[in-house]
Amino acid sequence: MAMVDYGAIAWKDGKLISTDMFTPMEDMVGWSDINESKSVGSNLTLAGNCFGYIGDKDFTIGFYKNVMRIYSSVDENYNETIYFGSEPFKKWSYWKKWYFFTSVYDDAEVIVRPRKFHDYYICKMDYRGHKYKVAFGYGVDLKYYKKTHIIDYYGTPWFKIGSLCRDIKYKFEDWKWSKGL
Repeated sequence: MAMVDYGAIAWKDGKLISTDMFTPMEDMVGWSDINESKSVGSNLTLAGNCFGYIGDKDFTIGFYKNVMRIYSSVDENYNETIYFGSEPFKKWSYWKKWYFFTSVYDDAEVIVRPRKFHDYYICKMDYRGHKYKVAFGYGVDLKYYKKTHIIDYYGTPWFKIGSLCRDIKYKFEDWKWSKGL
């Protein structure tokens, strides 16, 4: 069973780079903003505040729950925090630039899509000759993935069937209690 409600799993060129629930930023992208003179997005630092990271010192994306934090050392106006799931996916007029956008670097393209029938997202990025992929959001559990190669336990049929059975059992017990049986 999944031990966490949210998480992120990152791959670089098909190789798993996540090593723990909170993999250190320096291990994943080669730098850390803890001791930087300027912090990301005014008073926010990425290091220690995200489950996973992709990119490098010039362009870094951090993932925490349903949040994606983008940092660019070249363009400070590009530092953004995006909350997925807070707006319906049908509002493409605002969100489209975040689902399909090209960064300030001509060689970085980031695509984020929701996973159908699940509560997590897949981010794919081609950047400086590397292909990154990150699964992040509800039910993503690195330990469960390492054991079974299934990204989210909560999206599996056995969890959904078990949840349905528990819901029916609780409804029946509530009905019996209300009738005094």
